[in-house]
Amino acid sequence: MKTTRKLAKILALVLCVATLTLAFASCGKDKNVAVSYTADGKTYTLSEAEYSLLMTVVKQNLFSQLTYGGYYYGSKFGIVDNAAFWAQKTADGQTYEQTQTANVLALAKSVVVEKYLAEKYGLINADGTLNFGEDTELKKEYEEAIASVANAVKTLGGKGAYKRYYGYLPEDMEKYYKFNYTSQLVKNYLYTVEHPLTDDQLNEYYTENFKQYIIILINKEQDIKYEKDSDGNYVTDANGNKKPYYVVYDESGSTKYVTDISEEYLKEKKYTLAYSYQYENITDDARKTAKKELVDTILAELKKEDGPSFEELAAKYSDEMLTHYYKDGYMVDGDLIDDDKAREAIKDLKVGEYTTTSFTVDTKYEYIVKRVELTEKAYKQAEEGAEDKTYAALFENYEDAVIVEKYSHELEEMSKGATSVAAVTGKYTMQKTFLSKMFVEQ
Repeated sequence: MKTTRKLAKILALVLCVATLTLAFASCGKDKNVAVSYTADGKTYTLSEAEYSLLMTVVKQNLFSQLTYGGYYYGSKFGIVDNAAFWAQKTADGQTYEQTQTANVLALAKSVVVEKYLAEKYGLINADGTLNFGEDTELKKEYEEAIASVANAVKTLGGKGAYKRYYGYLPEDMEKYYKFNYTSQLVKNYLYTVEHPLTDDQLNEYYTENFKQYIIILINKEQDIKYEKDSDGNYVTDANGNKKPYYVVYDESGSTKYVTDISEEYLKEKKYTLAYSYQYENITDDARKTAKKELVDTILAELKKEDGPSFEELAAKYSDEMLTHYYKDGYMVDGDLIDDDKAREAIKDLKVGEYTTTSFTVDTKYEYIVKRVELTEKAYKQAEEGAEDKTYAALFENYEDAVIVEKYSHELEEMSKGATSVAAVTGKYTMQKTFLSKMFVEQ
């Protein structure tokens, strides 16, 4: 019995020393300043512990993006947290290590600036809690995020297990959520109270970031399925164009095939439009050959002085649903297609011009594209009560997107006044930063 008590005392002493060691280590990191920002006579700081937390969360988020169907398959595709992965080069010639480390530093500077802005605009209460004011929805989101941490602790079996799994303590994650929601509060305050967006700003962003195209796409391996009547003849619309089957989903999620895709029809039938046609594979060799030759036929037709217009040919031949649904051209922000050939082909097109040759994407798709005039203030079609709703679905979150862009720019400019302590931040690398077990035990 005496031996047992003595052993218990020794173990207790060892645990106590270990706990004190961790506490002092954490305390040291809490005292060390990694990033600071001075404004209105006061200095706001981000500690080394907070910087380390940002490194860990950013790395975790990066690997979280390398997912397939919600599950991590990084190692399956050669995505492993090792020197080779972090040494890979990005498009600008930087390594992944350099790019992500720079992202963390930029984020850290943003956090200290937002600490200042939150205090300046009264978004932090006297007790340090967030002041959500009347924004009950955002407050609810925040509370649910904090609750999710407690649930994770319970599921994993305690704080120690949580730390071993994620690399940080539950209270650290709560702190990260506070950073995140402080940012949202500041952003919302700036653009709803301090200087709300004007229509001129909304239109400026629209004209600078959006282009409009009519697309002729020829699918060389599949045909659109068209509606036929009881005699086997194609059903046509008022313009004489064949009616294709569009894919929609009803309230229960069941797939339906329809030929009328007007806004009235979708609203009446309570269907959700899926951006694809019903297709059937081409098995006939003669049809395959005809499809391949169709591109040359279209280009030849476009060259005729008295020939059909680009719009007429698109309505007649294009295998792209968007061509038919958005008859005045499809709105895109940035690039039409996430493909190098496509970007190169359309990047210099001026309004009224089209690609004089076709370009191939994914081997089976052949494209001819014309740039057209932007529909005036199409983003307003998403507003309640707008008569024309053609492009409404494309601009449901338009104002939020503009706010994010403007706030990011404003925060970036302010962050230039923040300073980092290289002796502290330089100790951390992405490769050496802890990665959660969810990404390494697959």
